[in-house]
Amino acid sequence: MSTKSDSADFRASLGERLREVAKYFKNRARAAGAANVSNSTYQRWVDGEVDPSFSTLARLAQAAGISLDWLATGEGDMYGRSPVALEQDNKPDESRAYDENLMAKIADGISSVYRDENARIAPGHLARASVRMFNTLVAAYEDPIEREIGIKVLLQQLRMELRAPVSGASSKG
Repeated sequence: MSTKSDSADFRASLGERLREVAKYFKNRARAAGAANVSNSTYQRWVDGEVDPSFSTLARLAQAAGISLDWLATGEGDMYGRSPVALEQDNKPDESRAYDENLMAKIADGISSVYRDENARIAPGHLARASVRMFNTLVAAYEDPIEREIGIKVLLQQLRMELRAPVSGASSKG
């Protein structure tokens, strides 16, 4: 049997996860835009005043690239990695060569794009974005020259995403 206390605990923990998601988007306004709701509605979710719909949580999780399970329940890994995958991440894998120079170029590139666009990125988000981009490039290209080109393409895509207007925002003029 669910109690009022259980509901309050759930809303408080959901609010914490929604705060974390807002950091991914750099602010709550952008997170609200990704969820296609008003800033005040997003704030009411964070404050635990109302519960978002499942479809809205799904839209937000997809936009942030995070696990819907984690967002909705707090269970599992934020990025949807299975326990086996998490364990594998902690083991050295000789078949997956780590290219320190490639990783540095990616991290520097992401930092530069954010700086050029007058946006901020938290160190943890920079690290995760760098790893995701690194994994994408390594999976797609074996040739180091192709990876260099891939970096430019992915950074240009990031730049366009940062320049895109926030969904649901109105323009005056």
